Amino acid sequence: MSTPQRRRSTSHIADNIHGHGRPSWLFPVPKPRKQYTIVKLFCWSKQEKKRALIGSDIVPLLEAHAQLYQKAHNCQEAGCQTIKINVAGQIYETQLKTLRRFPTTLLGSAAKREKYWDVERQEYFFDRHRPSFDAILNFYQNGGILRRPMEVQDDIFQNEIKFFQLGEDVIKQYRQDEGYLEEMIPEMPDGSCMRFFWQLFSGTHSSILARCIGLWSMFVTVLSVGMVCVETLPKYHARGCDESVVSDSAMVGELATLFLIETMCVLWFCIELGIRLCTDPDKKNFFKKLINITDAVTIFPYPGTVIEWHHYRLCLAKNITQYMFLFRILKFIRVVRVFKLCRHIQGLRILLMTIKKSTAELSLYVCFVIAMVVMFASGIYFAEISNHGPKFTSIPEAFWWAVVSLTTVGYGDYVPQSTSGKLVGTMCITTGILVVALPVPVLVANFTKHYRHQTGKLLM
Repeated sequence: MSTPQRRRSTSHIADNIHGHGRPSWLFPVPKPRKQYTIVKLFCWSKQEKKRALIGSDIVPLLEAHAQLYQKAHNCQEAGCQTIKINVAGQIYETQLKTLRRFPTTLLGSAAKREKYWDVERQEYFFDRHRPSFDAILNFYQNGGILRRPMEVQDDIFQNEIKFFQLGEDVIKQYRQDEGYLEEMIPEMPDGSCMRFFWQLFSGTHSSILARCIGLWSMFVTVLSVGMVCVETLPKYHARGCDESVVSDSAMVGELATLFLIETMCVLWFCIELGIRLCTDPDKKNFFKKLINITDAVTIFPYPGTVIEWHHYRLCLAKNITQYMFLFRILKFIRVVRVFKLCRHIQGLRILLMTIKKSTAELSLYVCFVIAMVVMFASGIYFAEISNHGPKFTSIPEAFWWAVVSLTTVGYGDYVPQSTSGKLVGTMCITTGILVVALPVPVLVANFTKHYRHQTGKLLM
């Protein structure tokens, strides 16, 4: 028994109906389907299109529309065809136009990726690191945003970036995002003599003589900072002209030795700074560099040291006691010389870079500490106000107690007496444990990253 046809002509249905003697007005003969061209449909309105499609043959219409679309859209030129990329057995599929966004790269250039084409499998094959390729493909899909996966090591990921030829700008931006210190190629001065002295005093350690000068500069810096500390010993305190140290020849000899050492250190600093200034190829921007500003500032307090020596030690000057506060500031500036070691010690440069990269987190931490100090200082003041204690006389007076308690130091000079005050103190110490722990992970992570980048060692 043959299966009935699914589609029968409308005229045959009409003949069967009228053949059974049924009235034609009840079952009118349907009109044959009309053929409409694609041009007419485009010219008609939406309602006319709906009325035309009802009872019309839609198959020829769709075929004509597809032919028109193929003529107007060339998929090969647009790059919408899908290609397969096999990376160490893992299949990736993407559109060709996605790779064409970066035509200078390995995957974006048809000529560069042609040698990796597998004719049998009809795919591109790369025997490379699979976890890294996820980020490489996302680079094309996201318009140039490159992020290293957490499970991929930095050196492996950089090798993959170089292999797929993403470009020097991408590598530079990636290294900057990862926290690498910018490797600046120093500009050399003109003339062999100028270049020789510049290499000796620029801290590049380009030769054995340059390293020796660097070690000598470090020794002089440490010696000058040590002199600042030695001068604060009680036996060297100024006692005024009535009890002058001039009568003590041994004391005068010691003070003269300290002053002579300080003079020799400052003289070396002046020679070092002067040679670098004369041989620097970019003299206009010389004092815009922080390390050069530090060198100049450390020399500035020396005239104040000379005046202080003559006044306190030899009593040659009178009536300058009112300026002693200024002399103390100048003496404190001499301690800044310790930052001169950053030129020669890489660890100090990494530490300063870590603090610089963690500025946002540290600023948030400082704001949180200030808020907690104000809150707990107010709490301990109002909790102890009923005891009339001599310690917490005001909220600003309680700031010191709040800072010491938040940092979990606890000197014991300020102690709450009431039960409510002890409760506030307990809450302050408990909060302080969390406060101290907040910046530690950020600082450790940044320091480890910078240290690994600069030394090639991974801290365990």
